[in-house]
Amino acid sequence: MTLHRTLIISIVFCVYYVLAWYGLYVFGSEILLTSLVLFGIPAYALARFSSAPTSVLISVILLGASLALFLAGIAHVYGLWYTVGVDELRIFGLIPIEALVATTLQVVFLALVYESMFDDGVYTEQSSRTRMAAFGILLGTVAVLIALESVIDTRFMESPYQWLISALLLSCFLSLVTYRSLTVRFLDRLIYFTMVAAIPLGINLMLAITNVHKVFANLNEYSYTYTLFASSVPLEELLLALTMPLLVATVYEIYLDDVA
Repeated sequence: MTLHRTLIISIVFCVYYVLAWYGLYVFGSEILLTSLVLFGIPAYALARFSSAPTSVLISVILLGASLALFLAGIAHVYGLWYTVGVDELRIFGLIPIEALVATTLQVVFLALVYESMFDDGVYTEQSSRTRMAAFGILLGTVAVLIALESVIDTRFMESPYQWLISALLLSCFLSLVTYRSLTVRFLDRLIYFTMVAAIPLGINLMLAITNVHKVFANLNEYSYTYTLFASSVPLEELLLALTMPLLVATVYEIYLDDVA
């Protein structure tokens, strides 16, 4: 991508997010509207702007839905956070539909931002077998951590939020160490993207607190909490905001799009 194109997109995004943040805060928007404004509309614009293929979009949406089920399932089983939505419609009686949609939109947005601003902006569709490997890595990671928890040590599930972040980071690590085309340039790009992408996720976290989309009630489940807008927020929530872009970019580049 040219520097000129990147600069234009960056300026547009900065102006958009400042206005969106202010508007969503003033009007006290609920979780679904917040996700549509912060992630859904920009994702749609990027998909049209970059002419994203349907097969790539479907793969990214499936990845987002899988991560949403994993995150929300662990969160609600162990009480890591409670999602406050407009209605009480839940999957399996646990996961709010709105939380599923919100996380899926986040993942789609992150993948499209990575491709449009940090990669070459050219989509190269992978085979179905390669795309499915992404989900195999995630499932394998969960299986490894469950084995550790069951056979070797119980510390993971005694600290489920750390367990959750460990699963995501281990997925990244397993994907990278088995990636034959891994380069220093690719790693630099991942780190840079993670730092930038954490900004809209941070805005989303602040709105989740001020507009009460998320409630962190079980303080004993967190390694450390700090006060933000008169609410207690776990340190792990910040770590998750850094882990999500790293995971999405890694899985997207290696399994869903082209080579680095």
